[in-house]
Amino acid sequence: MPGVLTRYILRELATGFALAVLVLTLTFLLGRTLTIVRLILEYRLGVGFALSFVSYILPSFLIYVLPASLLVAVLTTFTRMSFDNEIVAIKSSGVSLWRIARAVFVFACVVYVITLLVHLYLYPWGNSSVRRLAYELATRKTTQSLKEKRFYNHFQNIILYVDHIPAGSDRLMGVFLLEREEDGSNLVVVAREGRFIHLEDQMTLLFELKDGSIHRTVAGGEYNLASFSTYTVELELKEGIVRKSRKGKEFYPGELLSVIREKKLRGEPTVRFEIEFHRMFSLPASVFVFALIGVPLGIQRVRSARFTGFGISIGVLVVYYLLVKAFEAGALTGSIPACVAPWGANIVLGGCGVWMFMRAVRERPVELVTAVEGLIMGLWERVSKLVRM
Repeated sequence: MPGVLTRYILRELATGFALAVLVLTLTFLLGRTLTIVRLILEYRLGVGFALSFVSYILPSFLIYVLPASLLVAVLTTFTRMSFDNEIVAIKSSGVSLWRIARAVFVFACVVYVITLLVHLYLYPWGNSSVRRLAYELATRKTTQSLKEKRFYNHFQNIILYVDHIPAGSDRLMGVFLLEREEDGSNLVVVAREGRFIHLEDQMTLLFELKDGSIHRTVAGGEYNLASFSTYTVELELKEGIVRKSRKGKEFYPGELLSVIREKKLRGEPTVRFEIEFHRMFSLPASVFVFALIGVPLGIQRVRSARFTGFGISIGVLVVYYLLVKAFEAGALTGSIPACVAPWGANIVLGGCGVWMFMRAVRERPVELVTAVEGLIMGLWERVSKLVRM
C-alpha cells in the first residue's frame, strides 16, 4: 500500500507540475513575443535567431517557474484529493500524514536539483548571452544605419563622416573621424577607406582605416601630423545604449566569490554580489518551503479544489516574493546582513509551514484555507453574475 500510494502521489504531482511549468513559461514568453517579432523584422533574422533568443531568456524564467510550479502541483493535487475524500480514505487505512508527505519531499528534491543546476549554470550563461546579443544587434544597427555625406555621433567621443558607401560592399570610402581625447586634445583622422570589424566574443567593435593621415592638436596650440597605411580605432557605443560590464547575475558561483574577495580587498561594497551569490542557493531551496506549506494547506476540506488550490498558490507566491524583496531591501540599507537576507523569506515561511504541518498532523484545521476559499468563491459568484447580466 505505501509503495502504491507513493507512486500514485508522484504521478499526480508530475502531471500537475508539468502542466504548471508549461502554462507559466508560455505566460512569461508571451510578454517577450513582441520583442522577438520586432527584432526579427527589424534585422531580418530567421527562426534560428528566435530559438536562440528564447533559449537565452528561458533560464531567467525557470528559476522562478520551477519552484512556483511545484507549489501549484502540490496544492492542486492535495486539494483535489481532499475534495474527492481520498485523504480521508488514506488516513482511515492507517497511513500517517508523514507517510503521505514523503512522496512530496522526494519530488521536491528532484525539482530542487533541477532548479539549482539552472540557477548555477544556465542562468548566468543566458544573461551573458542576452547581453552579448544586445550588443551585437545594437552595433550592427548603428553601423548599418550609416549614410553617405552625413555626420554621426553614435559613438563615445567620436564623430564620423563617410563620403561614399559602395553598394554591396563593407568598405566605406572617404572617411573623416574626429575623436575627443581625455586630455582635451582633438584627433582628426582622414582616410581613403575604412571598414567595421565586429569581435562578437569580446563585445568589441573596431574601425579599420587605410591610407590616411592623423592630425592632432593640443590645448597649447601644438600640431602633429602622421601618415599611416593601416590604423585601427576601437569604437564604443554611447553610454546607456548597451552595457558591456557584467552584473552579478551574469557570474558563475566561483566568479562571484572571486569578485567579492577582490572588492573587499579594495574596500568596495559587495552587498549586491553577496545577495546574488546566496540567492543562487536560497531560491532553489524554496521548493522545500513550498512543499512544507502545500501539504497541510492542500489536505484541508474544500468546496472547490480547482479554484482553492490555484488561489492559495497565488497568495503564497505573492507573500514569498514580497518577503524576498523586503529582506533584500533591508540588506541594501545595512539593517540585515547580506548573507542572511536571501534566506529570510525561506525562514519565515518555513516556520509557518512547520506550524501548519504540525496542526495538520494533530487533525486541526488551518483557518487560512477557509478564508481564501470564501474570498475566491465570493469573487467567482460576483464575476458570474456580471457575465450573466
